[in-house]
Amino acid sequence: MTSNGCESWNHQIKKQRHLPITSLIDGIRLLLMTQLCKRLCDGNKWTTVLCEKSEKRLKEAVDKGRSWICKRSSILVFEVFSSPNDVVDLGQRTCSCRLWQINGFPCAHAAAVIFVELCCGVAAYDYIDRWYHRSTFKESYSGSIIPFVRQVSDLHVAVIGPPDVKPTRGRPKRKRIPSQGECVSRKMTCSRCKAQRNHNKKTCRK
Repeated sequence: MTSNGCESWNHQIKKQRHLPITSLIDGIRLLLMTQLCKRLCDGNKWTTVLCEKSEKRLKEAVDKGRSWICKRSSILVFEVFSSPNDVVDLGQRTCSCRLWQINGFPCAHAAAVIFVELCCGVAAYDYIDRWYHRSTFKESYSGSIIPFVRQVSDLHVAVIGPPDVKPTRGRPKRKRIPSQGECVSRKMTCSRCKAQRNHNKKTCRK
């Protein structure tokens, strides 16, 4: 429904996207090659079960729930006396605050039960979706892009270059096309204050 993914990618290739097509593709290949290698090296440095940011997020959730009292209702169901009270079901991996179901990551209530009340140790990480684990991160970036050397073209073979492009009048457009339904405010130059704002001489307050 949005172009957020495209905007993120366009920001990464802002140095390459105005190049000719062959240089653009080669620039993207080089960008992805270095990203895959860097992130795999980062994953190999970690010694935790989860990724670095996920471990920090889990620690904050555990610290937040240390002051709460957890009472067992059954073998897998607990009531956490927070403000307000919440019910944690370890069997269904649910919490009445619904954050655990949405993110697949234990909320502060679930963290208080798993890590503080039960002290499950390493087995507690089984309650966290595997997408947050370091092993999954390393597996995602385990592939690599192999560099290649361009072959020297034979002088007897015709070289097909890019088509001749006749430059058009005016400055080339570099602004992105807004998504459908997106409200983009149009800036104008006020003839009174000489500033680029969303007003003109008639509505200027100076």
